Amino acid sequence: MTPLELALASLSEATAITLHRDRNSQRFPALERDATDAGATAGEARKVVEKRVGRSVVSSENYLHLKGVRGREKKSGRGLPWKSSAAQKPAQQGESPDRQDQGQLLLFDEPGEQGK
Repeated sequence: MTPLELALASLSEATAITLHRDRNSQRFPALERDATDAGATAGEARKVVEKRVGRSVVSSENYLHLKGVRGREKKSGRGLPWKSSAAQKPAQQGESPDRQDQGQLLLFDEPGEQGK
């Protein structure tokens, strides 16, 4: 991300936190409203900055593009960093469903711990 993209993302996050604290938002609908309002605020700020600098704030450069990573395929689960190829194979006959998950990294697993 460019410095302006980072600044606007930070503005949006700080705005959402401030709205959450000021409104004492509880549960998903209220938190969603805070996030939507914060995004709208950052969007307005982006338009002001773009008008002032005379070009788009959003850059065509993308970290994933620079790394050569392809977009996620929704149905197959490919491209998700926490899924291994072993987790995508169907369970073998006679194998319990729990055995199928052994190739999949869990949230707190380290990549080197797979298969231990």
